[in-house]
Amino acid sequence: MNHHKQSAAILNQAITWVLLTFLIASLTACAQPGSTLQIDNKLDVLERRIVSLERQDLASIKEFRKENEEYKRSLSLQISDLQESLKGFIETLDLMKQEMESNANKQNAVNEKLEINGSKIDELQKRLGDQLIELNKIKGFFKASIEADLDSSQELPAVLAEAMGFFKEKRFEESSKLFISFRENFPQSKYVDDALFYIAYGHFLRGEMEKASLYFFELIRQFPDSNRHVEAKWWLAAVLEQTGDRKGSMDLYSELAMADASGQYQKQAEMRFAELESGLNE
Repeated sequence: MNHHKQSAAILNQAITWVLLTFLIASLTACAQPGSTLQIDNKLDVLERRIVSLERQDLASIKEFRKENEEYKRSLSLQISDLQESLKGFIETLDLMKQEMESNANKQNAVNEKLEINGSKIDELQKRLGDQLIELNKIKGFFKASIEADLDSSQELPAVLAEAMGFFKEKRFEESSKLFISFRENFPQSKYVDDALFYIAYGHFLRGEMEKASLYFFELIRQFPDSNRHVEAKWWLAAVLEQTGDRKGSMDLYSELAMADASGQYQKQAEMRFAELESGLNE
């Protein structure tokens, strides 16, 4: 493009120079008669030079057009190659995106299965804990019934013997009233801790967890040397677990696992502690 502009400028200068020369020659001819032949020769030379310049300019324009067409073809090929490259790149990106979405869907499916399985495991652990507590309820009740039989064969205050009989018949509300009456009327009796235990245990079997926890806690605090002490700790831990005080129940299970010299509740306490601890860490 610059070459074309230069050629046009040169041509314009040549034409201007020819016109000036012609004017000067005309003026000179007018001043000097007989010089017409010389002027014609000069004009002829100038015309040939103008034609030569025009041809050069046309050749330059033609060359420029040729170069321009070649450049356009080259640029078109480069654009085409770039478009193909971009097309391949976009296709690769689409494939990567599809793979990522597929992997994300698979991971979500795996996470959902893990969550479902985790919930099932938690439910099984809860059922196992509930079954263990229910089993101990049954064992505890039969144990209490046997003790009631044994104690009834001894010389007991009438109110205590009657309370034991009601407890054996699962008449827990009536037995609880009599145990409370015995405790109030015989505060120095060696059976006071037993009465307190049966009061708490009766509330537990009736599902009255708040009252049960209060009486179990009182037994543990007031009678640290009682033969009911370890058993009361176990049932207090069970009560706290069922009322949602997992930390409190874990503390008691930990104590039983380490300090139950009789071994009666040691293994069960270890198992319950491990299950509750596993639930906290999830």
